[in-house]
Amino acid sequence: MANHAINCLETNARGKLSRFHELKKEWGFARFLSRSDFEDTTQGYLFNAKSVFGVEILVNKYAKGERTVLPQKLSDTTYTWRVSNYSTLCSKISSDVFIIGDCKWKLKLYLEGYGDREGKSVSLYLEFHDREAAARIYAEYMICLKSEKNGKDCKRTANHMLSASSINWAWPFFMSLNDIEDASKGFLVEDTLIIQVEITRIAFVESFS
Repeated sequence: MANHAINCLETNARGKLSRFHELKKEWGFARFLSRSDFEDTTQGYLFNAKSVFGVEILVNKYAKGERTVLPQKLSDTTYTWRVSNYSTLCSKISSDVFIIGDCKWKLKLYLEGYGDREGKSVSLYLEFHDREAAARIYAEYMICLKSEKNGKDCKRTANHMLSASSINWAWPFFMSLNDIEDASKGFLVEDTLIIQVEITRIAFVESFS
């Protein structure tokens, strides 16, 4: 089954292009404007309890198109990574390569964070490991740190387009180091972290003339 993608790209407020297609029909901003700034009448966003919203859309058209090939139902969608001897590990480690949906994947963990989160949190990456694959792939997935005491896992969900030139998607701030090392939360037990990834949906994006 094939679905033709919409040949439409949105330039967002940060100057990046956003691509709309069958599996990604909405784009937005989780943190567009702070509530305090919005309600501050001196800034002009609110006037007589009313506000005006607008959008400018720039559409890029291409001579070539793309189609998204939807997969059959996935089997074996979950991979569990036990990170043993946590306190003795170096700052960056990787899981073994694993296969879900006939694709190769890998997890990367920065134990002391990455970039401006260094020393504050762990950073976690999902990497599309088929670097020689020509096709791009759309993936929906969930990653969590398992709690072995109270069942309150730390979960993050995402959907993203991955390819040989854009191989990973990351959470620089996945969980604070304080929370991980808090014994009452149960994430670090016997010097072991348990990380689980579930890839619930993938679709290959192919070009055509």
